[in-house]
Amino acid sequence: MQPAERPSGSGRLVWKIVIGCGAAFGLVLLVAIALGLYGVYWCLSPGRQMPTALAVGPRSVGVIRLERGDSDRGIQELALSVFHALQRAQLEADEGEVPPFLQSMRRLQLAQQPGGLGLWIPSEATLSIEAAPQGQTRVVGAVNMRSLVRPIGFVLGRSMRSDPKTRVVVHGGHEILLNHGGPAVCFAEGSVLFGSGDQELGSALDRWSAAPAGEPRLPASLQGLSGQFDVYGAFDRAEESSALLGILISVAIDSDHLELAKQARSAVSGLKGSRFGIDVVTADELKLRVELSYADPESAQAARERLDGALASLSPRVSQQGMSLELKPVLEGPRLALDARLSGVESGIHNWLAELLRRDKRLRRER
Repeated sequence: MQPAERPSGSGRLVWKIVIGCGAAFGLVLLVAIALGLYGVYWCLSPGRQMPTALAVGPRSVGVIRLERGDSDRGIQELALSVFHALQRAQLEADEGEVPPFLQSMRRLQLAQQPGGLGLWIPSEATLSIEAAPQGQTRVVGAVNMRSLVRPIGFVLGRSMRSDPKTRVVVHGGHEILLNHGGPAVCFAEGSVLFGSGDQELGSALDRWSAAPAGEPRLPASLQGLSGQFDVYGAFDRAEESSALLGILISVAIDSDHLELAKQARSAVSGLKGSRFGIDVVTADELKLRVELSYADPESAQAARERLDGALASLSPRVSQQGMSLELKPVLEGPRLALDARLSGVESGIHNWLAELLRRDKRLRRER
């Protein structure tokens, strides 16, 4: 029996080349997989985020906060309901103007669940109203998203820098983008900051770098609201509190009730501060609480009497939109609290959007 022939020198060289090419290909493949996984992680993971409560500065006179936007089931359902209501209202507004086959395609699209909608709901957000010299007010806010923060920041930041009107201010290693005539924006790692100017955003970034570990303490005016409501806020001055009351009054009455409006607006007399909270129980039900603080119990009692007419007219107006409202005013010394439960929100949103689009359609035709 003859021994096996050993490969020649050229044969061994070929095998070495084949093995080397295979190893190089495997290495390149591993690197490509690693880069792909990192790319997915970079896009979907927000990275280090700033607690948005740090947007509240020492000169804050009003705060509005959103909590658990990415995990609260009620908020998720309400966002989906608004999305569908907007599409349905648009379909109804275009009825007769869009070809039937296109209408069928749009209805089929409407029936599909937009699974990625939750990615665009902030997990946490805070807006602070800051007192400024000469009686002015400035705003600063912070938003934390669950994902896609870095690619959004990359695209929008690059787009803003390409505008010659955009000025870039570097503060603490972060770029603050200021567009002429618009707000300032900063993509601070996994958080998005915005405000009236670079000074407000720079102060928020300083508070972030100096803050100890853990969640910052909320202002005393917000104590008792966090954890009970999804969206809540407090205003320490009469100006912002009057604006909040004005919004409630404008919802309750219309131009056909000028005398009632005049009486209701007088409820701002003696108003010192206010708080509110909104709990999205489901897409069809909301719980609301508004607390109005007055200078003394007498002012609160007078406000209660002046608001009775507006509050009584609110339920029928809500019913016209297909909703129902349970409203309970409670007088607690110098504080007037309004507890409300709103049902039928889904149909109310749809009716309101449909009417809004129909009105816009009529205006466009008249032009």
